[in-house]
Amino acid sequence: MLTDMQLESYFESINLPERGRKFVIRTRCDEPSRSVTEGCYQNTSSLIYSEKMGHTAQAESGTGEYAAVYEYVYSGDVLEHWDQLPPVKVKGLNKNGRSSAWTIRSDFLVLYTHGVEVHEIKADSVIEKNLAQGHPAWGRDESGEIHYYPAEEYYEDLGIRFRIRPVSSFNKTLLSNYKLLLSSRNAEPLSSHIIKKTRHLLDNTYSIKMSELMRELAIQDATPLIQMVDKEIVFCELEKEFLSDYQNIYIAISQPLSRHARSLREEYNGMRKMMDVSISSLPSRKEAEEALNRLRLLEEGKNDSTARAWKKKIKDGALQGLTPFESLLPRYKDSGNRNPRSSKEEQQVFQRAVSLYYANPSRPSVKSAYGRYRKLVRDELGDDSVITEKSFRQRLKNCDQMKLAYARGGKRMMYAHSNTSAVKHRTLKSRVAFQRAHIDHHVVKCFIVWGNDGRVDFIGRPCLSLLIDEASDMPLGYHFSFASPSRMADACVLRDCVRRYGKLPEEIVADHGSDFKSVYFRSLLASEKVNLTFRPKSMSKAGSEVERFFNEFQTQWLCQREGNMVNKHAARAVDGKHASRRMAVFQPDDLLREFEQYIAHRNNKLKGPKTKTAIAAFNDSVTTYGCVGRSVDYDDRFIVATAVEAKNYTIERNDIKIDEVRYSHPALRNTRLTSSKVEVRIEPENPYVVYAHVNNKWVSCAATGAVEFMEKTTINQQVETLKIRGAGTLRALAKERAQDELADLLDQADKQLEQARQAGWIDLNDVEADDTEVSINIFEQLANAEVQRLSTSTWSQP
Repeated sequence: MLTDMQLESYFESINLPERGRKFVIRTRCDEPSRSVTEGCYQNTSSLIYSEKMGHTAQAESGTGEYAAVYEYVYSGDVLEHWDQLPPVKVKGLNKNGRSSAWTIRSDFLVLYTHGVEVHEIKADSVIEKNLAQGHPAWGRDESGEIHYYPAEEYYEDLGIRFRIRPVSSFNKTLLSNYKLLLSSRNAEPLSSHIIKKTRHLLDNTYSIKMSELMRELAIQDATPLIQMVDKEIVFCELEKEFLSDYQNIYIAISQPLSRHARSLREEYNGMRKMMDVSISSLPSRKEAEEALNRLRLLEEGKNDSTARAWKKKIKDGALQGLTPFESLLPRYKDSGNRNPRSSKEEQQVFQRAVSLYYANPSRPSVKSAYGRYRKLVRDELGDDSVITEKSFRQRLKNCDQMKLAYARGGKRMMYAHSNTSAVKHRTLKSRVAFQRAHIDHHVVKCFIVWGNDGRVDFIGRPCLSLLIDEASDMPLGYHFSFASPSRMADACVLRDCVRRYGKLPEEIVADHGSDFKSVYFRSLLASEKVNLTFRPKSMSKAGSEVERFFNEFQTQWLCQREGNMVNKHAARAVDGKHASRRMAVFQPDDLLREFEQYIAHRNNKLKGPKTKTAIAAFNDSVTTYGCVGRSVDYDDRFIVATAVEAKNYTIERNDIKIDEVRYSHPALRNTRLTSSKVEVRIEPENPYVVYAHVNNKWVSCAATGAVEFMEKTTINQQVETLKIRGAGTLRALAKERAQDELADLLDQADKQLEQARQAGWIDLNDVEADDTEVSINIFEQLANAEVQRLSTSTWSQP
């Protein structure tokens, strides 16, 4: 990022007008005109950390703007880049051809070494639609460049070039390589010995595979070679080959040699893109056999009206450049009546019945909707216009399924019924471990025993928070809690990942949960230079990596444990004593231990067409691309940074009281004299520790039980944290039950006392006290008492 003096010198070098300078300065000083993570939830939005700018940059889509940011960060010609420019009012002709004025907000302001440009990223479909409609504001020149004339005229007065950049202009392969090249810049500097040896090897060959070059150099990590590509010491085809595929990418000593070697390989291997193949004229086996049979009959001398019709087809086909075989192919698909048999009125009634009786939030069945449709048609058009239920179902299939799903179940159901996008339009899946990971929460469908009061088990359903690697499908970290998804769970997942691997992913993909969009989570990732991407709202397909893990855990493991709720359809088919709540015997330590066992099982099995297990692919990627990922030291700084922010707490009696627990530290005594409140961060993995900001530093405040907690095993620490942190609802339930039992005991005691009073018992408080001392000798009373003789003769009688 340029300093003020450098910026002024830059303006002079490109001779930017004063109005243009003011616009650039305004853009640099103002906040982005809008946040791409708010408002429109249908797009993928990202916060990408830019080393060049020293802060995050916004991208509203996962293809165009996302690729543009990486291009700006990597390019040496770009000095600065700013997103979401201030709104400006432009004038031009609207779609009706009338002069008008409107406001636009462009995507990026880019300061190149040769001048200032404003970029607007547009989808190809939007561009083609405006051009097809003949919109006066849009145009395309002979070179194929797209023009948006009102914006070009406005920025031309400022001395700034305006460009429309279609999404298709960004190369996905190049984007993938940009990520690896940028990651290599954070690795250790290149060794002059490796550079010298690499040049010597390439001087003796035309081009060589990266894997073979690594073998010759006796290295397992490809980072030095990627750094040499970044510094243009060696070359490869970055627009056509993936650096992440080290076994198939070729390295050369110069760019011309690299291009020539690529062209020779394409010619030798007959390389060809197969994704765009779409052939509608290729006949089926049945049609080909029919055409061959007709040709055979003609050769045998068949000469009737049918044969003459075939000969005419051959003659007509020859005029169109068709062979006799192609001319005699049957055209079954062209036969039949394409006009609807039902009347226009009946079709309108059908559409009205669908919107009234089927496409509504109550989600009625097709059979029920058909019954009401039949009554509606009979009332308005008569019995002759009623179609059968089979035809009704077929017509429903021909309707727009996304619109029906949206009316019946909202966006989530609509996206579930959406068509799968073409592979060439999708974003490329990450190919290197720690390049991108997905995080999400899932309420486990199983009841776990939280505690017991001697008579009743208190049970709850824990929430699983998981971070999973996209490239290898390997879980990087997880956390269980009885609380709802929260910032505390997010912090624990990130900590678990750093403890296991010493690094965080370069990019984390999350949904639009409040914890993920919190200032705490976004600032934490920004401080570690981790990019944050929000997937489209209510679209579970976009998070299939982590959603697939949750489903596999339920269907492969959890369904075998007592107390599970996996088979929800059988809930009404079992007795009450066999209900999930009554079958819960799973203890928290059992859950944690078995979850680790399941992860180990999952990571060591082959899935689908893959020939490597998840752990093998993960280890191979980490070894080969060690530069990928954000290295993090698990030290005091990271521990305090991941502790969850809380409100300022009052210092009471030289300690802090949080949720009935008192945390103390000697520094609080002196702070109490100058300030009554301190800033506190909650330690998410130790319920007996919080961090307080005292005298411009963070100190650990401990509660009773902290020493004993540290002496426990890791799994026992996790269990105790699970039972204390976030278990407030279950704890409140246990307290409620204890209070109810105490109230029942008091009611019972009151009832017994009332019965005693009614029976004639005397309350001692009602008896008047007598101060006269009375000496009573029991033996004297017995001596003077009358004694009745006992009769022993009747003892044996019943």
